[in-house]
Amino acid sequence: MIEDKSQAQTDLSHDLILREEGFRTRFLRLSHMAVPYGQQPCVSGLRVFGLGQGERPAAPVFTARRDSDLDMTVSIAAQENTLGYNILFGNSPDKLYHSYMAFKSGDQRVGALIKDRKYFVRVDAFNENGITEGVCVQLEGGA
Repeated sequence: MIEDKSQAQTDLSHDLILREEGFRTRFLRLSHMAVPYGQQPCVSGLRVFGLGQGERPAAPVFTARRDSDLDMTVSIAAQENTLGYNILFGNSPDKLYHSYMAFKSGDQRVGALIKDRKYFVRVDAFNENGITEGVCVQLEGGA
């Protein structure tokens, strides 16, 4: 048993269970004891985080260009062993506060830019084994 919440005195709609020491498992079973007012239980999501035993993906190769005042296109080269990409962008290389997630390579259209503002872009690749940070570049065609 990972966690027994049958005697919990809290009502947390998004509970977080953290195991610093970690554990190994192949399957998880979610069971319930009772739901208030005799209602049927409902689970809207169950997320499990961890690291696999394989290799992290290689750093992604990409180009980024500004298409209009509000849009950019990030072209990501296909690579093996990659589940997806996080496209991070912002006004400074150390302030990449905006993000866009993509689960495929190729051209990704990203909106929400501000006119006449310069941007920096970084693409990180991820898979079940971790995240590989890409290089940060200045967006072409910006202010």
